[in-house]
Amino acid sequence: MTIPSALFPRWLLLWLCLPLTGLAARLHGRVSDISGKPIPFASVTLRGTTIGTTSNASGEYILEVPAGTHVVECRHVGYRKESKNLRMDGREQRMDFVLRVEELTMSTIVVKPGGEDPANAIIREAIKARPRFERQVDGYTCDVYVKGLLRLDSFPDKFMGQKVDLEDGDTGKQRIIFLSETLARLSVKPPDKQTVRVLSTRVSGASDGYGLADPRVITFYSNIVEISRTINPRGYVSPIADNAFQYYRFRYRGAFFEDGRQITRIEVIPRRAFDPAFSGFIQIVDDEWSIHSLELSIGKDAQLSLLDKLVIRQQHMPLPGKVWMLQNQSIIPSARKFGFQAGGYFSTVFSNYEIDPAFDKRSFGRVILRYDSGSNQRSRQWWDSIRPMPLQPEELRDYKRKDSLEQLRKQPAYLDSLDSIRNRVTAMSLLLTGQSFVRRSKKLSLSIDPLIKYIGFNTVEGAVLRLNATLDRDLGAGKTFSMSPSMRYGFGNGHLNTSLTASLRNGGKAEGRWTLAAGSGVFQFNGANPISQLANTSNTLFFGNNHMKIYEARFLNLTHARNLGPGLTLTASLRYQDRLPLENTDTSTFWGRRSVNRRFTPNRATGWSPDNIERHQATLLNLTLRFRPGVRYVEFPDRREERSSRYPLITLDYVRGIQGFFGSDVDFDRWKLSLTDNINLGRAGRLSYRVAAGGFGFARKVELPDLQHFNGNQLFTAQTYLNTFQLAPYYTLAQDRGRYALMHLQHELLGGVTNRIPLVQRLDLRLLWGSNILYRSPSDRYMEAFLGVDNILNSMRVDWVRSWYADRPGTSGIRIGVRILNELLSDN
Repeated sequence: MTIPSALFPRWLLLWLCLPLTGLAARLHGRVSDISGKPIPFASVTLRGTTIGTTSNASGEYILEVPAGTHVVECRHVGYRKESKNLRMDGREQRMDFVLRVEELTMSTIVVKPGGEDPANAIIREAIKARPRFERQVDGYTCDVYVKGLLRLDSFPDKFMGQKVDLEDGDTGKQRIIFLSETLARLSVKPPDKQTVRVLSTRVSGASDGYGLADPRVITFYSNIVEISRTINPRGYVSPIADNAFQYYRFRYRGAFFEDGRQITRIEVIPRRAFDPAFSGFIQIVDDEWSIHSLELSIGKDAQLSLLDKLVIRQQHMPLPGKVWMLQNQSIIPSARKFGFQAGGYFSTVFSNYEIDPAFDKRSFGRVILRYDSGSNQRSRQWWDSIRPMPLQPEELRDYKRKDSLEQLRKQPAYLDSLDSIRNRVTAMSLLLTGQSFVRRSKKLSLSIDPLIKYIGFNTVEGAVLRLNATLDRDLGAGKTFSMSPSMRYGFGNGHLNTSLTASLRNGGKAEGRWTLAAGSGVFQFNGANPISQLANTSNTLFFGNNHMKIYEARFLNLTHARNLGPGLTLTASLRYQDRLPLENTDTSTFWGRRSVNRRFTPNRATGWSPDNIERHQATLLNLTLRFRPGVRYVEFPDRREERSSRYPLITLDYVRGIQGFFGSDVDFDRWKLSLTDNINLGRAGRLSYRVAAGGFGFARKVELPDLQHFNGNQLFTAQTYLNTFQLAPYYTLAQDRGRYALMHLQHELLGGVTNRIPLVQRLDLRLLWGSNILYRSPSDRYMEAFLGVDNILNSMRVDWVRSWYADRPGTSGIRIGVRILNELLSDN
């Protein structure tokens, strides 16, 4: 068939005849060693550009290459770089690379017997150059591709008495539990400005999910390498830190040449076990003294928490002006605990650098990570066209299986079948952890407190049966509704108290919540509940110490909380209580009535007043303003989430007792201003503090529950550390007029200073010290000082505490904190 020339536009004919220099096409291939074994995480780049990619775990790579003539370079730590010529004519091509182990030469180095290892001189030069490379550019932008995978290699059939079911349709012991990809644009302006714009993100099995999108840039040009506070809050010493020789020994392992540069390979060896130091290899560019590449690891002997081992691989690329930027980075974690064995990798490819761009005032703000609208809605075909790191067969299967499962989970019948399994009652959940029942097809969930919180005892109510449940309903668009009925019956005094709390939460960027509660209940005189029901029950029955002091009230509360702006929230509540006194009715103990009966005290605020309260009414207006300056956000298309701030949390709390309103008898106003922060001091440890000042503006009528209470502790177990005086009686420090100032301070050394002590090293113990101070006047003050050891068996803390009063001697004692026990003792 002949097409008439009149129907064939001349401009189209001209376009078809033009050389294809402006088009890009796909280059793909495989990277392996001479034995054919794949080399994962090798870098593949176009010489003279920042266009590049990284091979996947099977050694396969994909790279979009503009048409024209190029030199393609492939390299990996420990292997000789291989370069190949390429003429890209707009058609997809394949190019495989076979890398050979780098042949290191040592002929240029002369080591005298007993002399210093030549690696030391090179490291000293790298240390001198470190500050320059830490700030080698004023800023940059680049494209980043982040891929994260976590895999279970083995796991038990049951954990804590419950069957392990991941609900992913896989019956094998080896499976992918998380797979995510993200394509983003990273902008950085040293020393501390960074923002990420996520163009596209994908999570296997969650079409509406947002993957790991923050490209974690680990820089070894900092003295302290921060990886994650979760695995080690103090960080690790860089092999080229100013004080590196205090932590490392270095061995020269040879050199090789690459593009006319001599690259020296140096083995990095920690001087001592349990030091915060890496082991492995680092390669330094001679004369420039920059990092060329590295492969370093840390393990349990370096006080790594949660994980057994973490490997970091980096490849840097040269840019004009003796600038070296990160080209790819892989973080490879592995862990084994409680029968679970897991591993994976988080690989990031950096490309298309723009050095020293023209940033303006709008380039950086409070949003450090922003997801574009529709960023998680890209099609599979779109991802296949831009993905720089090919998917492995197991990853392809994971996407396919989980995407199918996601569609299946949208069917109510399938969700109900899964929920019927999840909702099975177990002895563990019934007794200790609480039981949840979900109906995902209806977006409903019901949670019930564990039996250990159902039953209690106190000398006022006798045996207590307390039932609490919470029903949650997801209303969509970020809105949720919850309803919590509560019932409490005292078998000793025969009182039944019931209440109902309803809450409506609005999502979105201006999050808010309305809460209405009404009914009757039993309350501690100190509304902060310094002693839990379980702790009071055990102390009363076994030791005859009835520390909990309570009253009964009919109440009505209306509360509204709202986000007013960056880092600023307001909570306003109007509360009414009709308060009634209670007296002891049952003085039983586990050992019988008479043996310890004399030790029980009346239901009074011992240390404050010998008298009980009289029935009265109280209407209270409570305003709480919380502000954290400099807060930063992650911004999703439909909401914002707070992430971090370098500044302390400022809280202003005001309470007004409104006399005459609904028959209220109280008449006062009370205020408190506090600052709270947790400061990472690096190797010096972590400093946590809470300082506050407050008092009464006027106090014409103040009842016992409305005093300014300060949490005391008369138990052997420690209570909230930054909000409790660990040796003070519960009500001795309370006040009903005047002003005060207080401070809770603790400094955890985290091994930075104590790491040379053998036992502290081996057991990964964390020494700490601190003080708790309350000051009202020179003659009215209280102080505690403490020394402690934390992280005992990864779960326990023991403190020795000493107290002082202004006018009399204090006491000393031991306080023990156990994380799991604190959760069980909590009434929340």
